[in-house]
Amino acid sequence: MKKKRLLWASLVYSILLLPRASGNHIFSSQLSVALRAYYRNDQRIFWSGLESTFLAEGRINFSMEKRLSWTKIRLRSSVFLNQPYGKSILVDEERVKYLPNFQKESLEISEMNISLEGKNLRFSLGKFFSPFGRVYFPLLTNELGAFSPFLRSEVVLWRETGVLLEWKPLFFDFAAALVNGEEDGDTNSDKALILRLGIKTRHISLGFSSKTQDGIGSEFFKKFNNYYGMDFLVKLRGVSLFGEVVHDWYGLWKPQGEERINWPRSLYYRDIFYKYKTPIKGWGGYMNFAVVGKTLELNLNYGVYYPQRIGNPYHDEPIKRGILYLVVKNRGLKVFSALLLESKRPREPWRSGEKGIAGILGLEFERLF
Repeated sequence: MKKKRLLWASLVYSILLLPRASGNHIFSSQLSVALRAYYRNDQRIFWSGLESTFLAEGRINFSMEKRLSWTKIRLRSSVFLNQPYGKSILVDEERVKYLPNFQKESLEISEMNISLEGKNLRFSLGKFFSPFGRVYFPLLTNELGAFSPFLRSEVVLWRETGVLLEWKPLFFDFAAALVNGEEDGDTNSDKALILRLGIKTRHISLGFSSKTQDGIGSEFFKKFNNYYGMDFLVKLRGVSLFGEVVHDWYGLWKPQGEERINWPRSLYYRDIFYKYKTPIKGWGGYMNFAVVGKTLELNLNYGVYYPQRIGNPYHDEPIKRGILYLVVKNRGLKVFSALLLESKRPREPWRSGEKGIAGILGLEFERLF
Protein backbone atom coordinates (compact mmCIF):
# COMPACT_ATOMS: atom_id res chain seq x y z
CA MET A 1 0.00 0.00 0.00
CA LYS A 2 2.82 2.33 0.88
CA LYS A 3 4.57 1.54 -2.38
CA LYS A 4 1.36 2.27 -4.35
CA ARG A 5 0.96 5.67 -2.66
CA LEU A 6 4.58 6.45 -3.41
CA LEU A 7 4.08 5.46 -7.05
CA TRP A 8 1.01 7.72 -7.40
CA ALA A 9 2.83 10.58 -5.70
CA SER A 10 5.78 10.16 -8.06
CA LEU A 11 3.44 10.13 -11.10
CA VAL A 12 1.61 13.30 -10.03
CA TYR A 13 4.90 15.04 -9.27
CA SER A 14 6.27 14.06 -12.70
CA ILE A 15 3.19 15.42 -14.48
CA LEU A 16 3.41 18.73 -12.61
CA LEU A 17 7.14 19.01 -13.19
CA LEU A 18 7.14 18.04 -16.87
CA PRO A 19 5.99 21.38 -18.32
CA ARG A 20 8.60 23.26 -16.28
CA ALA A 21 11.36 20.82 -17.14
CA SER A 22 10.63 20.99 -20.87
CA GLY A 23 10.08 24.74 -20.91
CA ASN A 24 6.68 24.13 -22.49
CA HIS A 25 4.31 25.79 -20.01
CA ILE A 26 0.64 25.06 -20.51
CA PHE A 27 -0.27 28.46 -19.09
CA SER A 28 1.82 31.50 -18.18
CA SER A 29 1.34 35.21 -17.53
CA GLN A 30 3.52 38.27 -17.12
CA LEU A 31 2.97 41.70 -15.59
CA SER A 32 5.24 44.73 -15.70
CA VAL A 33 4.66 48.21 -14.28
CA ALA A 34 6.66 51.32 -15.19
CA LEU A 35 6.46 54.73 -13.53
CA ARG A 36 7.99 57.79 -15.15
CA ALA A 37 8.53 61.43 -14.17
CA TYR A 38 10.21 64.09 -16.29
CA TYR A 39 10.68 67.74 -17.16
CA ARG A 40 9.83 68.77 -20.72
CA ASN A 41 10.48 72.06 -22.48
CA ASP A 42 9.14 72.38 -26.03
CA GLN A 43 9.68 75.81 -27.55
CA ARG A 44 7.78 74.76 -30.70
CA ILE A 45 4.59 75.31 -28.70
CA PHE A 46 5.72 78.48 -26.93
CA TRP A 47 2.41 80.13 -27.87
CA SER A 48 0.39 77.53 -25.89
CA GLY A 49 1.55 78.29 -22.35
CA LEU A 50 2.35 74.55 -22.01
CA GLU A 51 5.86 74.54 -23.37
CA SER A 52 7.57 74.06 -19.99
CA THR A 53 6.13 71.52 -17.56
CA PHE A 54 6.79 68.66 -15.16
CA LEU A 55 4.75 65.50 -15.83
CA ALA A 56 4.24 62.04 -14.31
CA GLU A 57 2.87 58.97 -16.11
CA GLY A 58 2.82 55.20 -16.00
CA ARG A 59 2.58 52.08 -18.16
CA ILE A 60 1.09 48.67 -17.28
CA ASN A 61 1.89 45.73 -19.55
CA PHE A 62 0.10 42.42 -19.06
CA SER A 63 0.19 39.27 -21.15
CA MET A 64 -1.21 35.76 -20.82
CA GLU A 65 -0.27 32.74 -22.85
CA LYS A 66 -1.93 29.33 -23.18
CA ARG A 67 -0.37 26.52 -25.16
CA LEU A 68 -2.54 24.05 -27.03
CA SER A 69 -1.50 21.00 -28.98
CA TRP A 70 -1.68 22.83 -32.32
CA THR A 71 -1.26 26.51 -31.46
CA LYS A 72 -0.54 29.09 -28.80
CA ILE A 73 -3.08 31.69 -27.63
CA ARG A 74 -1.64 34.96 -26.39
CA LEU A 75 -3.49 37.90 -24.83
CA ARG A 76 -1.53 41.14 -24.79
CA SER A 77 -2.42 44.53 -23.32
CA SER A 78 -0.57 47.75 -22.61
CA VAL A 79 -2.32 50.55 -20.74
CA PHE A 80 -0.97 54.09 -20.32
CA LEU A 81 -1.66 56.23 -17.26
CA ASN A 82 -1.42 59.90 -18.25
CA GLN A 83 -1.41 63.10 -16.25
CA PRO A 84 -3.63 65.68 -18.00
CA TYR A 85 -2.61 69.29 -18.51
CA GLY A 86 -4.10 71.96 -16.26
CA LYS A 87 -7.29 73.78 -17.22
CA SER A 88 -5.66 77.20 -17.55
CA ILE A 89 -4.67 76.68 -21.19
CA LEU A 90 -4.39 79.88 -23.25
CA VAL A 91 -7.28 79.80 -25.73
CA ASP A 92 -8.14 82.57 -28.20
CA GLU A 93 -9.37 82.82 -31.79
CA GLU A 94 -6.18 81.26 -33.21
CA ARG A 95 -5.10 78.93 -30.40
CA VAL A 96 -8.51 77.29 -29.94
CA LYS A 97 -7.85 75.27 -33.11
CA TYR A 98 -5.00 73.49 -31.34
CA LEU A 99 -6.83 72.79 -28.07
CA PRO A 100 -7.39 69.08 -28.94
CA ASN A 101 -3.58 68.70 -29.14
CA PHE A 102 -3.41 69.16 -25.37
CA GLN A 103 -6.39 67.08 -24.25
CA LYS A 104 -5.13 63.73 -22.92
CA GLU A 105 -7.12 60.80 -21.60
CA SER A 106 -6.02 59.79 -18.10
CA LEU A 107 -6.37 56.12 -19.09
CA GLU A 108 -5.27 55.16 -22.61
CA ILE A 109 -5.29 51.74 -24.28
CA SER A 110 -1.99 51.50 -26.11
CA GLU A 111 -2.33 47.85 -27.12
CA MET A 112 -5.00 45.21 -26.56
CA ASN A 113 -5.18 42.14 -28.77
CA ILE A 114 -5.55 38.39 -28.89
CA SER A 115 -3.27 36.24 -31.05
CA LEU A 116 -3.14 32.69 -32.36
CA GLU A 117 0.47 31.72 -32.95
CA GLY A 118 2.17 28.84 -34.70
CA LYS A 119 5.83 28.24 -35.43
CA ASN A 120 6.21 30.96 -38.10
CA LEU A 121 2.66 32.30 -38.30
CA ARG A 122 0.67 34.68 -36.08
CA PHE A 123 -2.88 35.99 -36.43
CA SER A 124 -3.89 38.94 -34.22
CA LEU A 125 -7.18 40.72 -33.63
CA GLY A 126 -7.47 44.00 -31.72
CA LYS A 127 -5.27 47.06 -31.28
CA PHE A 128 -1.56 46.66 -32.00
CA PHE A 129 1.52 48.58 -33.09
CA SER A 130 1.41 49.33 -36.80
CA PRO A 131 3.27 46.77 -38.94
CA PHE A 132 4.31 49.61 -41.28
CA GLY A 133 8.09 49.91 -41.17
CA ARG A 134 10.18 49.35 -38.06
CA VAL A 135 11.14 51.56 -35.10
CA TYR A 136 14.47 51.15 -33.29
CA PHE A 137 15.03 54.54 -31.59
CA PRO A 138 14.00 55.05 -27.91
CA LEU A 139 10.37 55.84 -27.04
CA LEU A 140 10.73 58.02 -23.97
CA THR A 141 7.16 59.00 -23.02
CA ASN A 142 3.59 57.82 -23.44
CA GLU A 143 3.22 60.46 -26.15
CA LEU A 144 5.28 58.38 -28.57
CA GLY A 145 5.69 61.04 -31.22
CA ALA A 146 6.88 63.80 -28.88
CA PHE A 147 10.60 63.13 -29.46
CA SER A 148 10.56 61.15 -32.70
CA PRO A 149 11.63 61.76 -36.31
CA PHE A 150 9.14 63.75 -38.39
CA LEU A 151 7.97 60.66 -40.28
CA ARG A 152 6.92 59.02 -37.03
CA SER A 153 5.53 62.09 -35.28
CA GLU A 154 3.49 63.45 -38.22
CA VAL A 155 3.08 60.83 -40.97
CA VAL A 156 2.91 57.18 -39.87
CA LEU A 157 0.37 56.18 -37.22
CA TRP A 158 1.86 54.39 -34.24
CA ARG A 159 -0.98 51.92 -33.73
CA GLU A 160 -3.79 50.37 -35.75
CA THR A 161 -6.97 48.48 -34.84
CA GLY A 162 -8.12 45.51 -36.89
CA VAL A 163 -6.73 42.13 -37.96
CA LEU A 164 -3.05 41.36 -38.55
CA LEU A 165 -1.41 38.34 -40.17
CA GLU A 166 2.35 37.85 -39.77
CA TRP A 167 4.41 35.14 -41.47
CA LYS A 168 8.15 34.69 -40.82
CA PRO A 169 9.56 31.71 -42.74
CA LEU A 170 13.36 31.41 -42.78
CA PHE A 171 14.76 34.97 -43.03
CA PHE A 172 11.63 36.51 -44.62
CA ASP A 173 9.30 38.83 -42.72
CA PHE A 174 5.80 39.34 -44.16
CA ALA A 175 2.83 41.21 -42.63
CA ALA A 176 -0.67 42.06 -43.88
CA ALA A 177 -3.31 43.97 -41.91
CA LEU A 178 -6.88 45.10 -42.55
CA VAL A 179 -7.46 47.98 -40.15
CA ASN A 180 -9.63 51.00 -39.39
CA GLY A 181 -6.92 53.37 -40.56
CA GLU A 182 -7.22 55.26 -37.28
CA GLU A 183 -5.66 54.20 -33.99
CA ASP A 184 -9.02 53.61 -32.29
CA GLY A 185 -12.61 53.03 -33.41
CA ASP A 186 -13.25 54.06 -37.00
CA THR A 187 -15.11 57.14 -38.25
CA ASN A 188 -15.06 55.87 -41.84
CA SER A 189 -16.71 52.74 -43.25
CA ASP A 190 -13.78 52.16 -45.63
CA LYS A 191 -10.91 50.12 -44.24
CA ALA A 192 -7.15 50.46 -44.76
CA LEU A 193 -4.79 47.78 -46.05
CA ILE A 194 -1.22 47.64 -44.72
CA LEU A 195 1.42 45.39 -46.30
CA ARG A 196 5.06 44.86 -45.41
CA LEU A 197 7.51 42.60 -47.25
CA GLY A 198 10.91 42.22 -45.66
CA ILE A 199 13.95 40.14 -44.89
CA LYS A 200 15.67 39.85 -41.53
CA THR A 201 18.95 38.26 -40.58
CA ARG A 202 21.11 38.55 -37.49
CA HIS A 203 22.79 41.73 -38.70
CA ILE A 204 20.58 43.11 -41.50
CA SER A 205 16.90 44.00 -41.89
CA LEU A 206 15.22 45.45 -44.98
CA GLY A 207 11.53 46.04 -45.62
CA PHE A 208 9.05 47.71 -47.97
CA SER A 209 5.68 48.87 -46.62
CA SER A 210 2.46 50.45 -47.88
CA LYS A 211 -0.78 51.73 -46.40
CA THR A 212 -3.71 52.45 -48.73
CA GLN A 213 -7.20 53.73 -47.92
CA ASP A 214 -9.61 56.44 -49.07
CA GLY A 215 -8.93 58.58 -46.00
CA ILE A 216 -9.87 59.21 -42.38
CA GLY A 217 -13.28 60.59 -41.44
CA SER A 218 -16.77 60.70 -42.95
CA GLU A 219 -17.51 61.35 -46.63
CA PHE A 220 -18.42 64.96 -45.75
CA PHE A 221 -15.23 65.67 -43.83
CA LYS A 222 -12.27 63.50 -44.68
CA LYS A 223 -8.48 63.73 -44.90
CA PHE A 224 -6.01 61.64 -46.88
CA ASN A 225 -3.70 59.27 -44.98
CA ASN A 226 -1.83 57.04 -47.44
CA TYR A 227 1.89 56.32 -47.32
CA TYR A 228 4.55 54.06 -48.80
CA GLY A 229 8.02 53.45 -47.43
CA MET A 230 11.25 51.52 -47.03
CA ASP A 231 13.10 50.74 -43.79
CA PHE A 232 16.51 49.22 -43.11
CA LEU A 233 18.77 48.20 -40.24
CA VAL A 234 22.44 47.23 -40.15
CA LYS A 235 23.91 46.25 -36.79
CA LEU A 236 27.13 44.74 -35.51
CA ARG A 237 27.54 44.04 -31.83
CA GLY A 238 26.44 47.19 -29.99
CA VAL A 239 26.53 49.55 -32.99
CA SER A 240 23.68 50.00 -35.47
CA LEU A 241 22.60 52.21 -38.36
CA PHE A 242 18.96 52.33 -39.35
CA GLY A 243 16.46 54.57 -41.06
CA GLU A 244 13.28 54.98 -43.08
CA VAL A 245 12.14 56.70 -46.28
CA VAL A 246 8.43 57.48 -46.76
CA HIS A 247 6.29 59.01 -49.52
CA ASP A 248 2.84 60.07 -48.29
CA TRP A 249 -0.48 61.62 -49.32
CA TYR A 250 -2.21 63.99 -46.91
CA GLY A 251 -4.56 66.98 -46.69
CA LEU A 252 -8.34 67.43 -46.69
CA TRP A 253 -10.66 66.07 -49.39
CA LYS A 254 -12.99 69.06 -49.60
CA PRO A 255 -12.69 72.82 -49.00
CA GLN A 256 -15.52 73.17 -46.51
CA GLY A 257 -14.90 72.39 -42.87
CA GLU A 258 -11.23 73.24 -42.43
CA GLU A 259 -12.15 75.57 -39.59
CA ARG A 260 -14.24 72.81 -37.97
CA ILE A 261 -11.40 70.36 -37.36
CA ASN A 262 -11.80 69.04 -33.82
CA TRP A 263 -8.96 66.52 -33.81
CA PRO A 264 -5.30 67.26 -32.91
CA ARG A 265 -3.88 69.54 -35.59
CA SER A 266 -0.49 69.45 -37.23
CA LEU A 267 1.91 72.28 -36.43
CA TYR A 268 3.16 71.86 -40.00
CA TYR A 269 -0.20 72.57 -41.75
CA ARG A 270 -0.69 69.03 -43.04
CA ASP A 271 -4.45 69.10 -42.40
CA ILE A 272 -5.34 71.81 -44.95
CA PHE A 273 -7.21 71.77 -48.28
CA TYR A 274 -5.31 71.91 -51.59
CA LYS A 275 -7.61 70.77 -54.43
CA TYR A 276 -10.93 68.90 -54.52
CA LYS A 277 -10.29 65.21 -53.73
CA THR A 278 -6.62 65.75 -54.55
CA PRO A 279 -3.97 64.84 -51.97
CA ILE A 280 -0.91 66.86 -51.08
CA LYS A 281 2.19 64.73 -51.59
CA GLY A 282 5.46 64.78 -49.71
CA TRP A 283 8.44 62.59 -49.02
CA GLY A 284 11.25 62.37 -46.50
CA GLY A 285 13.52 60.14 -44.50
CA TYR A 286 15.83 59.87 -41.52
CA MET A 287 19.01 58.08 -40.46
CA ASN A 288 19.82 56.95 -36.92
CA PHE A 289 23.22 55.96 -35.57
CA ALA A 290 23.03 54.06 -32.26
CA VAL A 291 25.53 52.74 -29.75
CA VAL A 292 23.93 50.41 -27.19
CA GLY A 293 25.76 48.99 -24.19
CA LYS A 294 24.66 47.22 -21.03
CA THR A 295 23.92 50.45 -19.19
CA LEU A 296 24.28 53.21 -21.81
CA GLU A 297 22.40 53.91 -25.04
CA LEU A 298 23.26 56.80 -27.36
CA ASN A 299 21.32 57.68 -30.52
CA LEU A 300 21.99 60.39 -33.11
CA ASN A 301 19.04 60.92 -35.44
CA TYR A 302 18.72 63.27 -38.41
CA GLY A 303 15.93 63.55 -40.97
CA VAL A 304 14.53 65.77 -43.73
CA TYR A 305 11.00 66.04 -45.08
CA TYR A 306 10.00 67.81 -48.32
CA PRO A 307 6.31 68.76 -48.59
CA GLN A 308 4.73 69.51 -51.95
CA ARG A 309 4.79 73.22 -52.72
CA ILE A 310 1.20 74.48 -52.86
CA GLY A 311 1.74 78.22 -52.43
CA ASN A 312 1.36 78.32 -48.64
CA PRO A 313 4.63 79.59 -47.08
CA TYR A 314 3.78 78.08 -43.68
CA HIS A 315 3.42 74.64 -45.28
CA ASP A 316 5.93 74.58 -48.15
CA GLU A 317 9.23 74.92 -46.30
CA PRO A 318 11.21 71.63 -45.86
CA ILE A 319 11.48 70.32 -42.29
CA LYS A 320 14.92 69.34 -41.03
CA ARG A 321 15.07 67.70 -37.60
CA GLY A 322 17.94 66.37 -35.52
CA ILE A 323 17.53 64.45 -32.23
CA LEU A 324 20.09 63.35 -29.66
CA TYR A 325 18.99 60.58 -27.26
CA LEU A 326 20.90 59.54 -24.14
CA VAL A 327 19.62 56.73 -21.89
CA VAL A 328 21.37 55.28 -18.83
CA LYS A 329 19.77 52.17 -17.29
CA ASN A 330 20.55 49.81 -14.44
CA ARG A 331 18.33 47.21 -12.70
CA GLY A 332 15.01 48.65 -13.80
CA LEU A 333 16.00 52.27 -13.21
CA LYS A 334 16.41 54.48 -16.27
CA VAL A 335 17.64 58.06 -16.65
CA PHE A 336 16.68 59.44 -20.04
CA SER A 337 17.14 62.68 -21.95
CA ALA A 338 16.68 64.00 -25.46
CA LEU A 339 17.40 67.20 -27.32
CA LEU A 340 15.48 68.04 -30.51
CA LEU A 341 16.57 70.75 -32.96
CA GLU A 342 14.53 71.82 -35.96
CA SER A 343 15.20 74.11 -38.93
CA LYS A 344 13.77 77.64 -38.94
CA ARG A 345 10.43 77.98 -40.72
CA PRO A 346 8.04 80.84 -41.64
CA ARG A 347 5.47 81.38 -38.87
CA GLU A 348 2.21 83.20 -38.48
CA PRO A 349 2.45 86.40 -36.36
CA TRP A 350 0.71 84.83 -33.36
CA ARG A 351 3.35 82.02 -33.38
CA SER A 352 6.30 84.39 -33.72
CA GLY A 353 7.77 83.56 -30.30
CA GLU A 354 8.31 79.85 -30.92
CA LYS A 355 11.67 78.24 -31.65
CA GLY A 356 12.64 74.92 -33.19
CA ILE A 357 14.03 73.38 -30.02
CA ALA A 358 12.70 70.90 -27.45
CA GLY A 359 14.25 68.94 -24.60
CA ILE A 360 13.33 66.36 -22.00
CA LEU A 361 15.00 64.96 -18.86
CA GLY A 362 13.47 62.31 -16.62
CA LEU A 363 13.54 59.11 -14.59
CA GLU A 364 11.75 55.79 -15.12
CA PHE A 365 11.54 52.68 -12.97
CA GLU A 366 10.11 49.40 -14.25
CA ARG A 367 9.33 46.29 -12.21
CA LEU A 368 8.51 42.86 -13.57
CA PHE A 369 6.11 40.78 -11.48
